[in-house]
Amino acid sequence: MDKRVIPFSPPDMSEDEINEVADTLRNGWITTGPKVKEFERQIAKYVGVNKAVCLNSQTACAEMALRVLGVGEGDEVIVPAYTYTASASVVCHVGAKLVLVDVKKDSLEMDYDAFEKAIVENDVKMFILCNPYNPIGKVWKEDELKQIGEICKKHDVLVIVDEIHEDFVYGDHVHIPFYNVDESYKEFSVVLTAPSKTFNLAGLQTSNIIIANEKLRKVYQETMNRYGVNEPNFLGIIACMTAYNECELWVDEMLEYVYDNFTYFDEFLKENLPHIHLVKPEGLYLGWVDFRECGLNKDELEKTMLEKAGLWLDEGYIFGTGGEGFERFNLAIPRSVLEDACQRLLKAFGK
Repeated sequence: MDKRVIPFSPPDMSEDEINEVADTLRNGWITTGPKVKEFERQIAKYVGVNKAVCLNSQTACAEMALRVLGVGEGDEVIVPAYTYTASASVVCHVGAKLVLVDVKKDSLEMDYDAFEKAIVENDVKMFILCNPYNPIGKVWKEDELKQIGEICKKHDVLVIVDEIHEDFVYGDHVHIPFYNVDESYKEFSVVLTAPSKTFNLAGLQTSNIIIANEKLRKVYQETMNRYGVNEPNFLGIIACMTAYNECELWVDEMLEYVYDNFTYFDEFLKENLPHIHLVKPEGLYLGWVDFRECGLNKDELEKTMLEKAGLWLDEGYIFGTGGEGFERFNLAIPRSVLEDACQRLLKAFGK
């Protein structure tokens, strides 16, 4: 078997993308300008608000939001269990205390009683919500978002909503923007989006922050100017506009391909490695895979995955204590790479 390590992250780029970059470099603008403002106008119109602001990444948007709201040392911010590391790390970056709320027993649904209790006991200022939910692939239902919204409104908690994976939903599941659940939620929430996941544009460092509350948006813009992050990557803006305006058919085909990869992977595990389980995805292109029946601790699992299987993955434990024994797989890959990975898993974990 080939001894190379599969990093599960190679980009797929064609001449079309290269030509778009070259055309952008020739138009005379390499920083903010009329195209950036036009994109901000388009994205604001799309989500139904008066104004949107572009930054260089979703993580920058999230940290800026915390700083704008004065969240810092001595403050508490809630995130759900199984949280993506960037969502948690921005809390630590500003010196605030990270408060994790667990899910219900034998379920991936948030324990709403524990959520409200944590808000009251810790005098929480902010809650960071990821929808679809990275890494477990959950797509929040309207009634679940309503419970979260009403609790946060009751206790004056600002909600930062990371909707960066919004295009990745499967079957009958539907992504519901937090702003669409209730008009009043626009007054105490900030929505973060980006083209980086759907279109693999993370390297172009472009993201959108949507703030409907005018007072909050003004403070945000002033803070953004102060920290010097008010000029997003111009190439990223052009790529983002092109992706949103011209690539709908490509997205449909890509989603079908990725979901077929999920199906292939699930069937392979059930047939060949029944002690390893793929959590059925509602969204994301990331597979949350349960290796707990292998009887390995987190260090043994990580070593086996890298040294025996030759797969370089995100270990489940980095997403919180509940993630121990899990691995996160990127399934937005060519089928040939997935087939290779499955054979490596069979060699390393087959009984």
